[in-house]
Amino acid sequence: MKRFIPMGCALALALSLAACAGSRDEITQEFLPDTGPTTTSVSTTVTTSSTPITTPVDPIAEIGELASRVAEIRQLPLDVPPIETRSAQEVLDGYQAVTGLSLTGDDRFDAEFLQMVGVLEDDGAVADLLSVCSIPGYYDPAIGTLVLREGLSELTPLGQKNLFEELTTAATDTAHDWWGTMQSLSASGDADAAAALFGLVRGDAVFHAGQYVESQLTPTDRFAITLEQISCDQQRSIPPGYVAELEAFGPEVGRAFVEDLISTGGVSAVDAAYRTPPQSTEQIYHPARYPADRPVAIDPPQLAVSGFTEVDAGVFGELQLRALLSDGILSSQALQAATGWGGDSYRLLWDGTDLVLVLLYEGDEARDARELAETLGGWASASMSVGSGRPDNTGLAFEGQEYAFVAHNEAAMLLVLSSDARAGRDIRDEFWPDW
Repeated sequence: MKRFIPMGCALALALSLAACAGSRDEITQEFLPDTGPTTTSVSTTVTTSSTPITTPVDPIAEIGELASRVAEIRQLPLDVPPIETRSAQEVLDGYQAVTGLSLTGDDRFDAEFLQMVGVLEDDGAVADLLSVCSIPGYYDPAIGTLVLREGLSELTPLGQKNLFEELTTAATDTAHDWWGTMQSLSASGDADAAAALFGLVRGDAVFHAGQYVESQLTPTDRFAITLEQISCDQQRSIPPGYVAELEAFGPEVGRAFVEDLISTGGVSAVDAAYRTPPQSTEQIYHPARYPADRPVAIDPPQLAVSGFTEVDAGVFGELQLRALLSDGILSSQALQAATGWGGDSYRLLWDGTDLVLVLLYEGDEARDARELAETLGGWASASMSVGSGRPDNTGLAFEGQEYAFVAHNEAAMLLVLSSDARAGRDIRDEFWPDW
């Protein structure tokens, strides 16, 4: 997500047009004074006269230098991890899987859910939602290995920044075993706490990569990073709000969380956060709530519906709420509705064709549950194949080809979503007459 001041908008447009018209060197010469040598590869510089001469170097040999910079800037020891090479597509697939952006698992199940909530067209594929520019490599915490793209012959400035981030995740994993902690959280059903920890990990890496760029790279190379990012954005399709919210969580929200920690306790406060991990994505969005504001434990909804099997359960969390509400309503409404999360528990049921999501939520205050229920009603009407709401006991039911029911009672809220109206009604009846 880009943020420009008004004058920056004009500059960004000029740069994006220039990026289509010429090489990086040509663009740099047009927009910046000569600040020194400009190369597209990691290089050493040998000065034999007033004109510097650059000699390309194998980028794999330069990873040791990047690792040294990580140890210096992040203040953690780091040996270069084992290195493995894979095809460009395998690198992209692996990176998406590790960062949680693949959105895949069981393709039928994932596609059905994303179709139900209005993110994916009925005839669309999950892969259509994703578009990632080529990257030089990534750190795979499952095997403790730095995976590089086959045939990598140069590192652009953006490539250096990317690998600095990945080496930082390697350093923090070695020091704090965040991967093992994430696996334990996921196995216990607390995917929201696992996502919160990964927000810390990615935010840490992005923040310190920014320190590396500012302290170690030349103005020319920093400018080149901007151009490369603009070029990458031009090649990408615009993702739906659901995907954009997930993509921004670590690099933007997590980075802000890390900045808050450093402002109060320096890098040692960041290391302390790995030892006492954030308990919810809410704490990442709202750093003042870390570590004292712990989530409320909610008993999972008890359901017994013939033909349906539980395929997922756990804590939904503020991140998923924000992602769910990111399309179909105003962003200000979504922000207001998602804020005030106190705890929740959800179950996802599937009969091989249709899905049902049941969410029990507890707000910090009664108004939080009321605001979320009202916003979810408007979202369901705009995003799902349902009609306008009708009163149903303590809440509203929305029914068409699909089904939604939402109700609130003091600080509690119940949400039922179904890709099949009949199944939704049956499961909604499980909560009668309390809701």
